[in-house]
Amino acid sequence: MPIRRWTTAGRIEQHGHDERKKCGRFAERRRRYLGWFQGGFANCGATHANIAGAASNDYIAHHQPFQFYASTANPHHLPPSSVSGIGMDDEANHQYDIADFWNAAGAGMLPSVSFLKAPSYQNGHAASSDPLDEQSFLVFTINALQSLPQWKDMAIVIAYDDSDGWYDHVAPPIVSGSKTAFDALSGPGACASLPRGSIQAVAGMAPGCRC
Repeated sequence: MPIRRWTTAGRIEQHGHDERKKCGRFAERRRRYLGWFQGGFANCGATHANIAGAASNDYIAHHQPFQFYASTANPHHLPPSSVSGIGMDDEANHQYDIADFWNAAGAGMLPSVSFLKAPSYQNGHAASSDPLDEQSFLVFTINALQSLPQWKDMAIVIAYDDSDGWYDHVAPPIVSGSKTAFDALSGPGACASLPRGSIQAVAGMAPGCRC
């Protein structure tokens, strides 16, 4: 079944399944095409406290997907050559601090595709953040983007983690509970009650309920 996509000229073209490409590959058609912007990337030692007062490092290394591949890695966290170089091919290799995103936005030079990863205290993960800090990041970001001249041409996609977070702020039902040192959802060493027949952790593996 053919799929439809926009061309850079604003037209819709149809392509077969074999021509599907990653968004980064598609964005490469544009001169200023791609950027990953993450809190703390420019200063890995920077910390902030969340609304509850718990401090954490802004930068979380394993949240940076492009660092896992040699072709897209920026292991020394080199900055862009200039604001005009953001989104271009230079020593930053399309990886930036969130401050670089706003510098590019203010100069009218945002990449065609931008990924934003909040600093740890605002990223919605239960260990370091919370819904209020997360919402502060989202509201600030969206309001600021709406004030830009380019807003009429933008689309925003908000992606949530599928586990280990706040479950989109509504906890799902627990199908298979467990009670081991690995658990912590409903209390220390507990993930709800333990139904008869549930499988506990074996040989260091995670229990049946991922908490």
